[in-house]
Amino acid sequence: MAISDFLLGVFCLPFTLVGQIYRRFLFGAVLCKLIPFLQAVSVSVDVWTLVAISLERYFAICRPLKSRKWQTQCHAYKMIAMVWILSIILNSPILIVSDLQPMRGNGK
Repeated sequence: MAISDFLLGVFCLPFTLVGQIYRRFLFGAVLCKLIPFLQAVSVSVDVWTLVAISLERYFAICRPLKSRKWQTQCHAYKMIAMVWILSIILNSPILIVSDLQPMRGNGK
């Protein structure tokens, strides 16, 4: 979750700020596809990680004896990998549909 928060800070805040100040996208076609994808992946990883933590806590509280058998470090690593893979796959259409287009009227 810390890595996704770091990605959010690196790929969301500066690029959004510059875009709002200059009212246009200055970073080229590659970053036009990559920035929204990385922003969506980092938000998605944050949300799904919180869901996984909530589910783990629910089972630890409601079914403590059963949950001790499967709540291991190996299971945690598998859940982290699954969250990242799922987030990347579900947000991959952003890479396909994002396209840099000129603004109408002012030739930029």
